[in-house]
Amino acid sequence: MKGDFLGFSFDGIHCSTLGITHVSSSDRYEEELFPEVKDKTIEIPNNHGEYYYGSTYGTRTFQIDIAYDSITETQFRNIRRLFGTRKICELIFDERPYKVYYAKIESPIELSYICFDEEEKVVDEERPGVRVQERTYTTTQETQTVDFTVPAQGTYTYTLPNNAVADDVVVLPEEAIYTIEGLTYTFTNEAAEPLEGSITFVQNITNVQITREPVYPWKRTGRKQRIYKGEGTISLICYQPFAHQLFKILDLYGEAGESSGNLITTYTNVDEWAESSGLLTKEEWDTYHIDQVVDASAPYTYAIPVYNPGDLNVGFCLYIPFDNGQILPSEENSDIIINGEEKILVLKAITRKKNDTATGILINTTNHLIEGVEFTEVANEKDYRTPSWRTTGTLYNEYIKEGDFPYIKRNDWRLDNNSRSQNIYISCAPITGNKQISIHYDYLYF
Repeated sequence: MKGDFLGFSFDGIHCSTLGITHVSSSDRYEEELFPEVKDKTIEIPNNHGEYYYGSTYGTRTFQIDIAYDSITETQFRNIRRLFGTRKICELIFDERPYKVYYAKIESPIELSYICFDEEEKVVDEERPGVRVQERTYTTTQETQTVDFTVPAQGTYTYTLPNNAVADDVVVLPEEAIYTIEGLTYTFTNEAAEPLEGSITFVQNITNVQITREPVYPWKRTGRKQRIYKGEGTISLICYQPFAHQLFKILDLYGEAGESSGNLITTYTNVDEWAESSGLLTKEEWDTYHIDQVVDASAPYTYAIPVYNPGDLNVGFCLYIPFDNGQILPSEENSDIIINGEEKILVLKAITRKKNDTATGILINTTNHLIEGVEFTEVANEKDYRTPSWRTTGTLYNEYIKEGDFPYIKRNDWRLDNNSRSQNIYISCAPITGNKQISIHYDYLYF
């Protein structure tokens, strides 16, 4: 089984720190591509069959088979503590670390093991050694020239080195007579005087750069410790069956561990899933002004280019700040208009309610709510899952005049010449001061 498929993180703890490995129950890796599907039907009165009213996705479950061959008593207790929780935790599999599931332990973890007493071993830092961590091979080309003399009425033989490029050889003088067999050149001089000449060729030179890291041998402490060897099964359930993105920008999945404090801090397999994830680089993100408020042409005041590479259409949270306690229509329109790709939401002029401490409204198109919120600051770009506002508990849905809540359609993989970013358009009076409109949404993956 490939290494990427052997690890996972749960509640911020990687399985490798517990001494366990994710294994397959057979010689092949099995995966359910979708959550369970629930059909909505009703029986046909006095007739055969049922009426079908569509379907929805239900919960999603994961059965993780694990194995271990040397976990200690401390690791055993940490396993009990981690997988004994009753809360919903973040679950990430190493093969696709850009996808975060929110999972809960469905049933108690089952372990089957045998145990041994072994003498404890610790690292002997007093006797460091060195081992090769990585070899990097680079090839360069160098030009070599060899002078030679062919005796009068004689011959001279020269064999090129094995790394020479046989098709890139120059012999001087041009009138020299010679034959070629493989890399061997045989020169013939029929004249009464010696022949001075040269042969110029290109060599492929391979350079090896070796990266080494210090290692330390083990030493025995004389103390006994209990070691567990065995296997088990972890049953997890996701009541929200879809995965959310970890980061929206591809550059943040760096091998140096850009995600300090998150579930995985090193991403060594980015090239294997980067294209399929649809994530944009920082340069692409800025080029298309993704999630940035830009000026729009009339009748709209602002536009926000948005991008959704996930597997489903998604709702969004749009924050519009109050300006002197109000959000007013623009001069071109008598109403506040929120226009998405599919639907349009029309609002009346909004005034902050008495005793509400909100700094603006949050139009939540997923929950179909317009709420008062206190906005603090833009969320950290390294963690788009953290909203930068707090709801005040005051609703403003009565200001809806007509229309429906728009959503962000699924994009076709990546932005290129054939697909463009969508826009959320806003028609309202211009926002003054240092206040800013912002948008928050997740990518949803199966």
